[in-house]
Amino acid sequence: MIKVGKIAALVLLFLFIVGCSTEKMIGGVTQINNEQASENEEDGIPDQVDLELGDTGILEDTIGSYQITIHSISFAQELEGKKPSLDYFFSVEVTVENIGSSDLTADEPISVLQVTADLEETGTFDISSQFSDITKLRGMLHPGQEKRGTIVFDVEEAEHYFISVRSGFLSSGAVKNQTVWNIQNENLK
Repeated sequence: MIKVGKIAALVLLFLFIVGCSTEKMIGGVTQINNEQASENEEDGIPDQVDLELGDTGILEDTIGSYQITIHSISFAQELEGKKPSLDYFFSVEVTVENIGSSDLTADEPISVLQVTADLEETGTFDISSQFSDITKLRGMLHPGQEKRGTIVFDVEEAEHYFISVRSGFLSSGAVKNQTVWNIQNENLK
């Protein structure tokens, strides 16, 4: 009898969690409901879910506030003599600017990003530390400073990609707003 009660409690907990979800898929892009978007706007920076190549996203996390601009993206089947574990290396040229009031490391903002072909799935993370010949984001970013560099992801072949904040950072509250760049394959080198 105790086992049945525990199972029932777990089922109810699962249904509660699913019922409280604030995201839904519309046309391949996760949309945040108005209640969640309003909460984010009241707390600071609003969600940005329709950015494209060349656009600047503004993010706020527990460390500070920053802007990330994605300038260009190129594919490679080999980088510095290394082969990707998936289909391609996805080299992304970015600028990160500290718009907050405290210092942060230049690579901190990049650590929250992922590349995925489906926003409902976990993507791949920056692996630029594995390469020596790329311009990495290094050092401190003082308020008002910016740095430009290259980040690298290992990706599967797809028709389009999303560069977005990893869901775990959002659900934990470590990052306060969702930011998504929708990258069409025809815009890639």
